[in-house]
Amino acid sequence: MSVISPAINGQFYSWSSIRFNFLGSSFSTVTAIKYEETDEIKGVKGVGTKQIGYTQDNTETTGSISVLVETLEKIVKKVPNGRLQDIAPFPITVSYRDALGNLNSHVLKGCKFTKNSREASAGSTDALSVEIPLYIHDINWKA
Repeated sequence: MSVISPAINGQFYSWSSIRFNFLGSSFSTVTAIKYEETDEIKGVKGVGTKQIGYTQDNTETTGSISVLVETLEKIVKKVPNGRLQDIAPFPITVSYRDALGNLNSHVLKGCKFTKNSREASAGSTDALSVEIPLYIHDINWKA
C-alpha cells in the first residue's frame, strides 16, 4: 500500500488558505464553517447473533457558518424584513488554496439560514461572531 502525502513542500491547508463565496460576494469575515453528510446505515440480522450485512438509506446534510456581527448586520439590512430565514436558497463555495495556488472547492447547494440570533457576554475581548445553523440541500465535494 502506498503512502499518500497531501502536503506540498511540507505545507498543509490552514484557516488562511480558505476562501468563502456566497450571496454574491466573497467574505473574509467568516470565523468558522462546518458542513457534513451523514448516511443512515442499519445492520441486517439473520440467524444467530451477528449482523450479516447492512442497508444504506437517507443522506442528511447539515452545517453552520459563523460570521462577524458587522457582516451579519450588513446582510440583515439587505433583507426586506430583516429575517435571515427569508433569504432565497443560495450556494456557498468553500475553496482551499494549496501552496502552488491550486484550488480544491466544495459547493454547499441550496443553503438557507435556519436561525437569526445574537449572543455576547461580558469579559470577552474577542470580536463578536455569530454561529448560524444552515439547511444544506446537497454538497458537491468535487466542484
